[in-house]
Amino acid sequence: MDNGGVFKLDELDKLFFLEVLLRKDFLYLSIILEILIVNQSIETNVIIQKFQGIYLMKLDRFINQEKQKTNQHSIAKVRAVIKRVSEWKKPKIYLEHIVMPRINWLADLELIKFDKNIVSLNPNSERLVGLINSWNDLVCENILDSSEFLKNYYPHIFSKSYHENLGHTLFEEEFLIELIDVYTEKSFEKFKTLAPNRVTSSQSFTYVKYSIYLESNITVSEKKIEHIILHRLNKKYIYKYQTRYGDGYLQKII
Repeated sequence: MDNGGVFKLDELDKLFFLEVLLRKDFLYLSIILEILIVNQSIETNVIIQKFQGIYLMKLDRFINQEKQKTNQHSIAKVRAVIKRVSEWKKPKIYLEHIVMPRINWLADLELIKFDKNIVSLNPNSERLVGLINSWNDLVCENILDSSEFLKNYYPHIFSKSYHENLGHTLFEEEFLIELIDVYTEKSFEKFKTLAPNRVTSSQSFTYVKYSIYLESNITVSEKKIEHIILHRLNKKYIYKYQTRYGDGYLQKII
């Protein structure tokens, strides 16, 4: 908190919270950003008015995508959401509680300008929207689940959004492997589990990618870390992914 009463996040805070919001709240945030891209500068009450229609449109598009994959389970879940949202009796009241917290989160993350109920994009959010749109174009569909996007491209997404002109450290592959090994080793000290010499993989991978980015100015994704653990550091660590838990673990080979 600074003297003006404004909540100020440091680099690590922004790195962490942007990933959490993109992972857990991607659809709602992407709708707000889409409205801002089209309108540039807009009052919060207009965002609230537009939100429900865009939300339903995105869900309908998703159903059409899933029909081509014959994914009946996903279709049924989304249809239930469409039915519930369409039947909101007082959508403005519901949407105030959806839209306003997210506008404040985006402002805290320095991704929008927010003053006297007027919201507009800034260069950080314009670059972020460009990266999201590139991913949509790459997979040729609307994205509701951002997990693969983040697994492949975070913290690169963060770096390109906030630091357009920041150069990155040039490095050899062996140097990156060494860094991943060093910070993976440290993660065993920081995130202990009941099982000896074992850590939860999501905690370890997050710690490793954040540490390498903040300390060495190198963007290395969870996907890349996973690949190196499996194929280059496999004599030191065992990595197992457990689908039923949606996570995995790393274990040191003694």
